[in-house]
Amino acid sequence: MAIEVDVTNSSLNRFGIYSRLGVVELWRLDGDELRFHVRGADGRYVEVPTSPTFTGLRGTELVPFLQHARNASNQNEVTRDFRGWVQEKFGEMRRTEHNQTAGGEPAAG
Repeated sequence: MAIEVDVTNSSLNRFGIYSRLGVVELWRLDGDELRFHVRGADGRYVEVPTSPTFTGLRGTELVPFLQHARNASNQNEVTRDFRGWVQEKFGEMRRTEHNQTAGGEPAAG
């Protein structure tokens, strides 16, 4: 996975480099838009709505944390809030996957 942040120049012209390196998933942040791209069999990237690496994760879910981090005077607070959100979101996913693998019902939210 690679993460590109466009500040002054577009990262679109670097997609070929990532493809040759074998990067399967590419995240691209341009302003307040975070987009996910996945490398196809032909080596070209296609935009997808969610991250394959972090199942169900949408770019729009991360943008508020990025916006907060840009303006926050206390980065520890931002990190703490983000860590709590990740544990809540992906902890629930792990519990659901574990229950389904074990033959049980998905965990209640």
